[in-house]
Amino acid sequence: MAKKGSTSTGAGSPSGGGIGIGNGVGPATPRRSNQHEGEVERLRAQLHEQAVHTSLRKADSTFLQAQLQEKDVLLRDISQILEAVEQRQLQLENENEKLKREWEKSMAALRSKESESLILEKLMKKRENEIKRLREQLGDGK
Repeated sequence: MAKKGSTSTGAGSPSGGGIGIGNGVGPATPRRSNQHEGEVERLRAQLHEQAVHTSLRKADSTFLQAQLQEKDVLLRDISQILEAVEQRQLQLENENEKLKREWEKSMAALRSKESESLILEKLMKKRENEIKRLREQLGDGK
């Protein structure tokens, strides 16, 4: 097969009847015409194959770009959710601290009331004993 732009001579004929079409000299022979048609078809097939590859690359690129945009949207959503969770966590931590302080105050008040209650129980017991003793003295004095 002759390369584009090359010349070849047929069967050693000095007449130049076999010079190729690539240089525009001499008449085209059916064999050369078939070769050129074959070359054109091969180039068309190659061009079609390149167009298919280009189309596939473009489709891949479009698909991957769409996937990237979807992931960006998901990342933004996740970031917003995480920010909301962090804010809620801070609120809950603050509320827990407040409740802990209230519980500690309540427990201190309860201990104080228990202590007061024990003191009052002892005082009541002491008074009951005193009343009992006074009754006994009164009973003896009769």
